[in-house]
Amino acid sequence: MHIVYIDESGFALDWQASIQNQPFYVLAAIAIPVINLHTMYQNVRQGISDLNLPGINARLIGLGQEMKAKDLDSGSGYWRDHEEHRIAVRDLMLSVPKNCSGCAFLVIVDKANHLRRYAYPDEPDILALKFLFERLQGFLEEGNSFAICVFDRNKREEVLLTTAQDLISLGSRISYWSPFYETYVEKILPLNRILEFHTEDSRYSIGLQVADFYARVTYSRRKNDKRPDYPGWALIREQLYTRDGKVTGWGYKEFPEGELNNELDF
Repeated sequence: MHIVYIDESGFALDWQASIQNQPFYVLAAIAIPVINLHTMYQNVRQGISDLNLPGINARLIGLGQEMKAKDLDSGSGYWRDHEEHRIAVRDLMLSVPKNCSGCAFLVIVDKANHLRRYAYPDEPDILALKFLFERLQGFLEEGNSFAICVFDRNKREEVLLTTAQDLISLGSRISYWSPFYETYVEKILPLNRILEFHTEDSRYSIGLQVADFYARVTYSRRKNDKRPDYPGWALIREQLYTRDGKVTGWGYKEFPEGELNNELDF
């Protein structure tokens, strides 16, 4: 059994009008075995406590106290003059999956390309949730596991809850090329390994705060032309779900896919 914590970066209510300022939508998820949740909470709180950060009560992380990935990633406020602490906190949060026998998933929607390619483009957050669920299903099937998903609460909460409910109950319609039939075929992919989907305030969840770091760092790295040396990316890369030796298409999905969107490029 897994708990999957999900957060986003690059969200905008009017996504088409805000493409210039928010060119990408990133959905990040970390999957943690239930048996290791206590370890996750202990590791994060102890790691923060060891740093003696001013104004931070480590015992309250996930109980109303929050480490904001945006502040660390931008280097604002306290982090501007305390680079050593900034790196330590970022690495602590990004290392959570591997330290708890978990893994991570990333879905990125290039909004401008999405809008250009489709006459009636889907909302990026809805599209990304569908792609994420499909990959979670494969991961859970491989490990003969099930999951409860928790999403950071936002202004589209009701839409996301309805979308998740439909996907879980009805499955996801997918289209793929069949070498046997030499044409594209459609089928319904069951999403029966995902048992529940909830929303929660990230101030009260260490898991959601970790997912926030994954979403924010990935978003910033994507805006910086996929810099391979973007701070924190190497840690994220090694923890993405891999299947049959591949990350792209499993732990990492970028849409729309293009000629440069391959295993070497991501």
